[in-house]
Amino acid sequence: MANSERITFLLKAFSSQTASIAEEKELLDWLNNTDNHELVLDHIRLLLDEAAATPEAFGVDWDHLYQKILLQRNSLEAPAVTTISIYKRIRRYSAAAAMIAVMAASAWLLLRNNNKEIIPAKPVAHSTPLSTGSKIELTLSYGQIVVLDSMMEGLIRDEATGEMISVHHGSLTYSPDSKSTSAAHFHQITVPRGKQYHVVLPDGSGVWLNAQSSLRYQSAFTNNRRQVTLSGEAYFEIKNNPTAPFSVNANEVHVDVLGTAFNMMAYKDEQKVVTTLVNGSVKVSAADAVIIKPGQQAVLQNGKHHFAVSTADLDAVLAWKSGEFRFDGLDIKGVMRQVARWYNVEVVYKGNLPNNKLYGVFPRKNSVKEVLEALVLISNIQLTMEGNTITVQPGKNHS
Repeated sequence: MANSERITFLLKAFSSQTASIAEEKELLDWLNNTDNHELVLDHIRLLLDEAAATPEAFGVDWDHLYQKILLQRNSLEAPAVTTISIYKRIRRYSAAAAMIAVMAASAWLLLRNNNKEIIPAKPVAHSTPLSTGSKIELTLSYGQIVVLDSMMEGLIRDEATGEMISVHHGSLTYSPDSKSTSAAHFHQITVPRGKQYHVVLPDGSGVWLNAQSSLRYQSAFTNNRRQVTLSGEAYFEIKNNPTAPFSVNANEVHVDVLGTAFNMMAYKDEQKVVTTLVNGSVKVSAADAVIIKPGQQAVLQNGKHHFAVSTADLDAVLAWKSGEFRFDGLDIKGVMRQVARWYNVEVVYKGNLPNNKLYGVFPRKNSVKEVLEALVLISNIQLTMEGNTITVQPGKNHS
């Protein structure tokens, strides 16, 4: 059994790349079998202190250290996704020192939790339809899938490309200055019913995805093109870059922007695509094209060839992003489509429903039962729920 002085020596030699092959093996064997975590944490503390004191002279090659530890795992036939959980930070340091803590603790955790941290490739086609599952999923190059729901902090490594993606407070962030010198690789985020998710794209643009939505995009934008494909609904805040226009494809609609904020709703069951501009300027195209101004929305109904442009109710359009339902003149079927997406329920209609328009604001954090009770009060509608199915039928006063 190695004593603490010997392990401290091995840790120092390994992190400074002066360890022999035999010493590396001795250390890795010890790490893989020990329950004495304090020696490792003490060494990380020491490295952090040295980095904070003399960052310009600090000589640990973290990529080299990390790759050596990766080599200790069993080889996989297909490219794997490495998910690295960030260990609780010991102290508050500069950004550079914090990254050192992440790499050191993550490498240790990777070795200690080999079976948990390596997610085997799960092949899917690039044309995968929107998932009907209950998990928020990130699909990487060659179809590897990472479940994002349980990740509040961490790093995701795409083994096929070597790219690192960070998760912070449950939000996915790509490096704003990431460059790709190879062929384009596509990633896709899929958000199920009842959930939302935020992603910062490789150009620094922010996208908020509503429930039952997906976004497909390049992991590094190339050739001065920034193109994404949307299914469902999302709010975009686009970084201005005149040399690389940003575009969104959703169903038959194509939106071109430079730098702007807008919402796009393209759910299949809504029978229309609605693009609403908050600020900036966008060109919306299909069979024809229109340029809309802030506060306007362009609506293309399924089967139509021309956009209808009108003034938008921005509070109603963006209510989902603020955690609200805001119904401003919707019929009951329009209301129930939103309820179904958020609460992951099925809706069945019976009888001749009234044509009245509904108005109201309800927090999304309310239970489905509370929302249904409120809807009954403001409409001549009867709503009953059995299991996961809501039945909608005329109220007693409707003839």
